[in-house]
Amino acid sequence: MKKLLTILTLALTFSFQVSASECKTYFKKSEFCFSVEWVEGPRAYKESQFELKFWNKNTRELETPENLEVYLWMPSMNHGSRPVTIEPTGTGKFLVANVFFIMTGPWEIKFKVRGEFESLFLTL
Repeated sequence: MKKLLTILTLALTFSFQVSASECKTYFKKSEFCFSVEWVEGPRAYKESQFELKFWNKNTRELETPENLEVYLWMPSMNHGSRPVTIEPTGTGKFLVANVFFIMTGPWEIKFKVRGEFESLFLTL
């Protein structure tokens, strides 16, 4: 129930941000917490961008994960979108650009670090 409420809140507000002291969103097998802050969007049919931050859930210090991957997926239609661009902007910080939600509806943003996936769900 708690996860459903979180998903609904994200879908309604189109905003997702977690402070470093809270660590509500994290990779369960690794030490990374992360947050997403929209710079542009999210929106359908036009480019969206977001800032992605990672920190160590034990030390609360920003930390850069190796081999970060980000995928867009539309579960209801069983397809994705074109690849995004991931640009490091500082320790533990990335600008994710060329985020194109090619149609309205429910979307999943998949984050992969060290072979482990976590997701953010939203509806456009």
